[in-house]
Amino acid sequence: MMLCRKLIYITPFLMFFNASQSFANQASDVTYIVLDKPKQIFQGFGASQTRTGVLKINQNYGSTLVKKMSKEVYEKLGMNWARLWVHSRENVSSELMKYRFYKHYINSGLYNTLKDSGVQKFLLAPARGEEVPRESMFEYANKLARFIADIYKERGIRIDVTGIANEPQGFQHQQIVLAAKYLRQELDRLGMSHVGIIGPEWASADRHAADVLEALQSEPESWDALRGISTHSYNMGANRLIENFALDSNKEYWMTEAGRALPSVIDESPGDTDAASTVAARFLNDMNYSVTHWFWFLGFGHIDKHPNKDSGQVLVKPDDRTGGIKFNTKYFYLKQLRQTFDLGARFYAIVPPKGLRNVWSYGQKPAITLSAAKNPDNSWGIGIVNTTGIPFSNQLMQFYEAKTYSVDILLPADVGNKTFRVYRSRPDGIREDKEILELKNGVLSIDISPHELVTLRSL
Repeated sequence: MMLCRKLIYITPFLMFFNASQSFANQASDVTYIVLDKPKQIFQGFGASQTRTGVLKINQNYGSTLVKKMSKEVYEKLGMNWARLWVHSRENVSSELMKYRFYKHYINSGLYNTLKDSGVQKFLLAPARGEEVPRESMFEYANKLARFIADIYKERGIRIDVTGIANEPQGFQHQQIVLAAKYLRQELDRLGMSHVGIIGPEWASADRHAADVLEALQSEPESWDALRGISTHSYNMGANRLIENFALDSNKEYWMTEAGRALPSVIDESPGDTDAASTVAARFLNDMNYSVTHWFWFLGFGHIDKHPNKDSGQVLVKPDDRTGGIKFNTKYFYLKQLRQTFDLGARFYAIVPPKGLRNVWSYGQKPAITLSAAKNPDNSWGIGIVNTTGIPFSNQLMQFYEAKTYSVDILLPADVGNKTFRVYRSRPDGIREDKEILELKNGVLSIDISPHELVTLRSL
């Protein structure tokens, strides 16, 4: 099919640059093809919610602010899941696990606050650091299963899915294999057959994660125990290597933790579009590689170093100067993505331009990341982010020099002659473009500037 290119130029949004950054003189033209090949359904969106940050907010500002912040994150971002944490080291008994969990989530009112904010389901994150387990895997699985059963029977707290262990780099592969099998057996024995199991929740989607998944696959009972596979998205997002484990077995793919990608920066400056663009890039990247459930690391917390710095891991936090709420820029980028892609959206396979990097992996990061999906209302959503011009480089990650791209998007024939409304990111919100893009001969064309997130949704 010959591409008939109709250029519709939209003025680039120039607020995305530090003084040291500049546009290239000419935009680079690239073409992305959205294949008529439906992939996974976007089923879950959520965040981790830790206990200590909320306790400090309660102490310093009161429970009213906690509820407001919860609404901003979970309700307004359309999060149907929350990830709750429990310490599971061998020296922590099941009774102590329950005591701490009740204190931090139930007695504080946080659990009900999350439910009031639209959270429908809960993922449990058993945490023990990356230490080597010294107890037997049967003992470990039995304790975790009893904890899940007890909080349901004693307080009506339903855990819908549990991990085996958060980032279990200290586990031997065979320990994870045994833990998956025994955890499924013990949950079923205790009447908790509704609780799904995901694993391994590895810190990166790398060869080490693949080795663990291969070990799980080699033991049918352990592999069958898993509802889905899971990794985390920091320096490395989802990729074809890990995606294939989900596709080969028709399992869900859970990205249970995506956090700040730029490792040398602990705090985040207000209006930080470089960090926000990496968040959008990983979400779009992960959707391209069959992720069904996607979680940001921390929903809301208490860290706020005014007037110059913000915490980079939470989406919102208290404003120390006003007692109100402060939003990190990544919050607005995620909100823009959620206005584009509804839960239940079916993502489609993407063919990137030849020679252009298209995976968020170790080392060089993509210049452009694009993803497309058909929403349950039959509208089409498209997300594009430009991650060039980020002033950071080390062995883990490098970014291309700042450059504007003119992007052609070839959509499947059955999209028809739809028109698309355009939205552009801002450091403090979302801007709706006045111009409407028309799909002509199956092609949309749009310019995108460094650090910018552009989303399109058909009318």
